Amino acid sequence: MRLKRILIFLFVLQAAHAGEFARITLDGGITLNVSKFISNRWLPHSFYDQAMSSLPMLYPDYVIYAKRRQGILGKMRYSLICYKQTRKSAQVTISGTAVSGTDAWSFETSVPEKSFGTALLTIMEAVTKLPAGG
Repeated sequence: MRLKRILIFLFVLQAAHAGEFARITLDGGITLNVSKFISNRWLPHSFYDQAMSSLPMLYPDYVIYAKRRQGILGKMRYSLICYKQTRKSAQVTISGTAVSGTDAWSFETSVPEKSFGTALLTIMEAVTKLPAGG
């Protein structure tokens, strides 16, 4: 039943995408994948709730590095989860959702564990520069 809910959520999220996708190259060689989609009243915290319920099923040995159910940076509300798929993984996945007005973006990248802190700061600075909608 949980898998069915996850698949339905992913289908709805995919259907709501506004079609804009970008790969943004940031300082330090970080490539951030950003997709714009139509916002809804459950964002950004619904992304976080879904991720936290899905991670244990997808990656039973995952490790959380950082998480935020809902935060604010300038005009942007966001949620974020940073994790390794397994304890032995060398990469940390940084994934989140940002919302401003009626616009929303999902963002994701993977970075080496040793550069996680600096990468996270760089990514959050980039998120604040996404075009704020009305």
